[in-house]
Amino acid sequence: MKNIQEVFAVRFKPERDTLVAFLSGMLVIGLSAGMLPFKDSGLERISSLVLRNLLMIYGFGFFVPVGYTLFIEKNNLSELGLTRKHLGLLLFINLLLAGLLVWVFISDIDILPSLTREKIKAVLYIMLAAGPFEILFFYGFLQLRFERAFGILPAVLLTALFYSFHHIGFQPQFGKLFMVGVMYMITFRTVRSVWIIYPFFWGVGACWDVLVQFGLPAGEIPWVDTFWIVAFFILTGIIFYYQKRG
Repeated sequence: MKNIQEVFAVRFKPERDTLVAFLSGMLVIGLSAGMLPFKDSGLERISSLVLRNLLMIYGFGFFVPVGYTLFIEKNNLSELGLTRKHLGLLLFINLLLAGLLVWVFISDIDILPSLTREKIKAVLYIMLAAGPFEILFFYGFLQLRFERAFGILPAVLLTALFYSFHHIGFQPQFGKLFMVGVMYMITFRTVRSVWIIYPFFWGVGACWDVLVQFGLPAGEIPWVDTFWIVAFFILTGIIFYYQKRG
């Protein structure tokens, strides 16, 4: 009973971290909306590279949550849901959830989608660039900080709103994405670890939705342009990790 009351408990104790999380979420939505004027123009690819990949995915997907957590809050990366506790068990549950999601998806179609070279590149982009951004920024950074200020359920709903509206520039399906966000965020919150949803459970939903249901042409995803960003993402993560260890 106590746990149920904790889930539905609402409080109002905003602090500096709450404001930082809120403003960061609004800036991400703004960057996404900034892509709209360039849609179907000669500058669409450049706007995607700068606004989505460089600023949104790298800047807010890595620098803001990791840098703020380590150097401003003086906490470790477990505050972003990056913890090794029960890692093997969580990855196993993660894989089971992914398998269940695959079964749900394929039960609704007659023919499995073909797997082309361009689609493989798109999947790699989603898993290596978009995935870490969403996991660190929305689940680890926004949700856990909103929870400290407002409670568990309000944090889940508020973060799901930010998650859905940050797609405004490239996948405006707000109602559907809100429900998807709620599903993954509740799953994440059960153990406060990203490893119960990433890479398998989240990856199945993201790749299937983008490549099959939403129908985004794989050739429009700037894989070559973002390769160096992903590489720098990994390199900077190693630097942050060893600096934190002293």
